[in-house]
Amino acid sequence: MSPAHVFEGEYKIHGSLEDSLLPPLITLHGGPGAGHEYLSPLTKLYGKYGIPIIFYDQLDNLADHLKLRKGGFFIIGQSWGGMLGAVYATPSSPASVPLYVEGNNKLRSELPHDIREALEASNNDSPEYKKVTDPTAYMTMHGPSELVIVGNTKDWEGWKIAHQINVDTLVLNGRYDEMTDLCVEPWFKVIPRVKWVTFENSSYMAH
Repeated sequence: MSPAHVFEGEYKIHGSLEDSLLPPLITLHGGPGAGHEYLSPLTKLYGKYGIPIIFYDQLDNLADHLKLRKGGFFIIGQSWGGMLGAVYATPSSPASVPLYVEGNNKLRSELPHDIREALEASNNDSPEYKKVTDPTAYMTMHGPSELVIVGNTKDWEGWKIAHQINVDTLVLNGRYDEMTDLCVEPWFKVIPRVKWVTFENSSYMAH
């Protein structure tokens, strides 16, 4: 896959948009601040089904740039990318950061006592911690860790207008996912054309 520059970002195409009879799949990665590389297993969809895969670090006017609107396209968003995909489908996102936090607190309460203590005592300001975290996008929008969400998205409750999503929607999570059923259920209840699938042997990255 050779990169092509578009707007202020970069996209990569796996497969041929011109030769395929099927709409392409645009992938939106997690984070915020991660890259698209961990979604590379999705390229198998092209070999098996002929669906071209477009990796783009942030969705903007890519559909217009690649002239995809006439033939249509699919979007898959993982983690933060799910919020972006929902924003694209409606004026806001059907994500719920407060419910995400509530579900994670429940998961943490079920951990062994010594592990809970270690997590709660972790020093998010230590040089070691900062070395393995993104100090910019992730810290600003999310917070210092998955367990401490204090960024500017902490009160995001876009699921309340998710009824405006008017396309077929597949909602996914894993049985051992940090995106718990508590967080996913509001999406399922309000999106008009939706199916919810839970991967029984998966956690956060079922792909």
